[in-house]
Amino acid sequence: MAHCCAFFCFCYFCAEKNFEWVVSSVGLEHYLDRVGVTGSNPVQPTKISSMFFVYALYSEKCNKIYIGYSGNPEIRLQSHNSELNLGWTKSYRPWKLVYTEQCPSKTAALKREKQLKTASGRSFIWEIVKCKNYSFEH
Repeated sequence: MAHCCAFFCFCYFCAEKNFEWVVSSVGLEHYLDRVGVTGSNPVQPTKISSMFFVYALYSEKCNKIYIGYSGNPEIRLQSHNSELNLGWTKSYRPWKLVYTEQCPSKTAALKREKQLKTASGRSFIWEIVKCKNYSFEH
């Protein structure tokens, strides 16, 4: 019962401070009306959406691709390019968004992400990079 009371008090506090809660690909996030990112999680989702996207990024500097999924690929791109990002992608900045594909559910997005991470899926992404006239030495 104490847990429910704490949750109620926290929600009441947030309502008093005019904060909003939204759902995004990384779960329930606190949305403040500001631009910014922390780590690899977006801070500013644009709207509540049940759609998910598979996306591919390309690092022209290092000639690398990265494949992932998100509820908002543009915000996710900002996260990958952020100075605050301490994940694998930090070493290959800057990233460019070269491919997005909309999926009806998180499960479908994860399945498609897994397909794109196979050898044939990566070949598909490399062809897109090549067609977009980025430097290509793959």
